[in-house]
Amino acid sequence: MALVKLPRFMPDRSRFDPNASSAIQNCRPTASGWGPLKSLVSVSAALPTAPRGAVAVKSDSGVWKLFAGTATNLYRIESTDYTLTEISRATDDYSLSDGIAWRFARFGNFLIATAPGSTFPQFVDLGTTDDFANLTNATFEAALVWTAGDFLVFGQIDGDKRKLKWSGVNDMEFWTKAQRGSDEQVLPDGGDIQAGLSQANHALIVQETTIRQMMFDPESGLTFRFVVIDPERGALAPRSVVNIGPNDFVYLAKDGFYRGIEAKPIGAERVDRWFFDTCASDEYDLVSGVADPFDKIVWWRFADEAGTNFLLGYDWQLNEWFYSTNNATELFAAATTGYTLSELDAFGNLGTLPYPFGSRFWQGGIPGFAGFTSDFKFGFFDGANLEALIETEDKALNYPRRAKTGQIRVLVDADDSEVAIASKETQKGTLNFGSYLTQESGKPYISSRVSGRWHRFRAKLPAGSSWTNAVGIDVEYGDAGAR
Repeated sequence: MALVKLPRFMPDRSRFDPNASSAIQNCRPTASGWGPLKSLVSVSAALPTAPRGAVAVKSDSGVWKLFAGTATNLYRIESTDYTLTEISRATDDYSLSDGIAWRFARFGNFLIATAPGSTFPQFVDLGTTDDFANLTNATFEAALVWTAGDFLVFGQIDGDKRKLKWSGVNDMEFWTKAQRGSDEQVLPDGGDIQAGLSQANHALIVQETTIRQMMFDPESGLTFRFVVIDPERGALAPRSVVNIGPNDFVYLAKDGFYRGIEAKPIGAERVDRWFFDTCASDEYDLVSGVADPFDKIVWWRFADEAGTNFLLGYDWQLNEWFYSTNNATELFAAATTGYTLSELDAFGNLGTLPYPFGSRFWQGGIPGFAGFTSDFKFGFFDGANLEALIETEDKALNYPRRAKTGQIRVLVDADDSEVAIASKETQKGTLNFGSYLTQESGKPYISSRVSGRWHRFRAKLPAGSSWTNAVGIDVEYGDAGAR
């Protein structure tokens, strides 16, 4: 008998590494193995065109409000029945070019939205949630928006991708240069401004090849000082930069994934090569990320050469990677107001409810992982479990002699697991998996008879299967000779 532990997702490593696998999908790491990933289930009508950014914010009155944008309009997602209400400015529609997305920031009880093609930055009052309108006195176009203490900041101004402007102190409608703290700055080097990250009383500015601190320093005679903290590395994709804590963020650079102001490599010799081999080269700058703060996961969405969307996940607490084949078109963290039992009727009967009773969707108040489906409908990643596949390394069970497998048991809290087995005679040989084998009725094992010098095992948990943790595969084997 041999215990084959389920490895981690590290496709950049050798296929003989017992701790690494290149073929694990639709499950997430746990401290001891793997757990399920849930499907994205929609609850709204469809946007008329593809989403170009979305955000959830909590108003001063404690109500969660959800917004999304397309190339031509901005929408409110009603928190009661999830209908879509267009709330674009009254004057005319927007016109965002391909690859451009809305960026959002909270300032006081207002939501600010900006994108090249919107003409001027937009704002909406979270207390009333009327239509968006041009931000007063902000007569410029900007690609990025964030806050730095009591200041509202915009980046990539009027096509100058190294220029930023900030408002007067605690006044988003004051933009007179050199008065009340308002000013502007063109950064001398570092390439395009890719993202601004709000911190306690300052901000971090991530450029293509440089990371700077935007430090409030009125004693210097200036509102802000700009201090280079990393002169060598920045972000390849503007929307890949994801804030996860004070001075803690993750991002995709031109040579892989990194974390924090110290630029700790988190993808090296694990997923970096795999990612660049899988992602379409003309899609690098469109990679977008979002944090699920409850589960401590950052998700990045990217597309391959065929245009198929994938999700790459990083658990920043466990420092582990994983990925999903879920074909989402936009990601964000969202929360609901919660529902009582009497309010569930609006979502159907017990057999048609979109999410299980334990879902954060029904509880409300806690942000969860949300997004838009391939047909542009809003929903949460809280449906039935996806089909999970977990593949082991190439294992020499009886080295240097050949082995013949017998009874197999997947160490998982489910009775519907399946296993496919591949074998080969040499280390360089080709692996060909046989059909999936299922557990025999009334017995706790799967029967098999596969001979070879090297074996690889692929465990499958079917879509909709109820399970919580898979840790390994028990393999009974016998000697199959030296030939």
